[in-house]
Amino acid sequence: MARKIFTSVIFAAFLLNIVALNSVAFAKDDFGKWLDLNSKGREYAEKGKYDKALQTFNKILQKYPTEFPFSSNDFLPPNKATILTNIGSTYLRMNDTDKALEYLNQAVAVKSDFAPIYNALGAVYYKLADYDKAIENFNKAIELNENYAEALGNLKNTYIKSNNRNAENWNDLGNAYFKFEDYKQAIECLDKAVELVPNDSTLLKNRGLAYFNLKDYNAALENFSEALKFKPDDTKILSLVGQTYFNLENYDKAAEYSQKVLAINPTEISALNTLADSYSKLGENDKAIETYKKIVELNPKTATAWYNLSKFYYESGDYENAAACGENAVKIDENYAEAWELLQDTYSKLSDVWRKKYEEHKKLSKENKSANDRNKNLKLAMAYLEKANEYLDKENDAITARSTISYRIFNSAMESIIRPSTRGNYFYILGSVTDA
Repeated sequence: MARKIFTSVIFAAFLLNIVALNSVAFAKDDFGKWLDLNSKGREYAEKGKYDKALQTFNKILQKYPTEFPFSSNDFLPPNKATILTNIGSTYLRMNDTDKALEYLNQAVAVKSDFAPIYNALGAVYYKLADYDKAIENFNKAIELNENYAEALGNLKNTYIKSNNRNAENWNDLGNAYFKFEDYKQAIECLDKAVELVPNDSTLLKNRGLAYFNLKDYNAALENFSEALKFKPDDTKILSLVGQTYFNLENYDKAAEYSQKVLAINPTEISALNTLADSYSKLGENDKAIETYKKIVELNPKTATAWYNLSKFYYESGDYENAAACGENAVKIDENYAEAWELLQDTYSKLSDVWRKKYEEHKKLSKENKSANDRNKNLKLAMAYLEKANEYLDKENDAITARSTISYRIFNSAMESIIRPSTRGNYFYILGSVTDA
């Protein structure tokens, strides 16, 4: 059966600014009615009742010909563009591509940065077998909303249908899926690219990266090794081989490939990190600390470098140096949650160390027969207690910092769920084109 593309419109609205909406009660009420009508129109279209769908959408246009009179940065319903897109999509379902284009072009005139319009336009051109224009519009939709999964799927289907895409096209699409973190789809696209150009190191490297992110390290290594046949001195590929061996727990090989990179470029940070971590895993602590220090020298303003050094000191039991390096990390990046967490654990260890010293000298002060020795040990005990409490206070500060960051991350995550995109100043998801 021949592939067919049809448009189905999905609309989900989220009210984000309650205060602003309450100040315009009439507009809010109208918007609720608009939502109900739009939902009915969609339902009619999905059930094949196209005349009723068009009647409902046109009723919305007549009743609400302009934008609603309330808006903010978070709340700007482009209702006219939405409905025009819905009408164009309905005509596409009816196989009336001329009418579909007419209304979708009107939608573009109303709101030219509205990604779903271009997704629907791509579907129209797909149906017309004008695959170049379909690809152009799907790419435009992705450009406006890089997380537009439906547009990515449609672009992939169009490449397959057109059957004349080159390796660069497939690589670009694979990279788009990669950004979307859909690594399986990325691999499918890169497979097609490699079929067309099997001796391209970049394509093999990219496919290896997709496997790497899926944690299929053996497949990643196979691709990276194949890529090296064509570019044996490519430091990025050599570095990736080292990282892959590290994840496979082959630390000798990880160190070997990292050293190959550094022989070409002694300041390659990713290779230095892998080498330092490999030395640490191999128990070669002197070499590890030397390499970590080199990373910090090269990147004194990089929080990650200080964090990695702090982590090494912590795992080695050198809590004083771990704390000093961790403090540098959060000084550079106060939102570095992992560094704050490590600092919390480090301060806790240091507090315990000084408290034990306090207990020991307190005990000694009681056991000493000489008044002078008793006073000396008691004085030391109190100094150690003060030090223990100092680190306890620092531990509490680290806990507070972590909690603040976690709260901020949670709010940001919730906001991304409620407001999928602010690129075009709209607050809903509309329009998907699926392959039938």
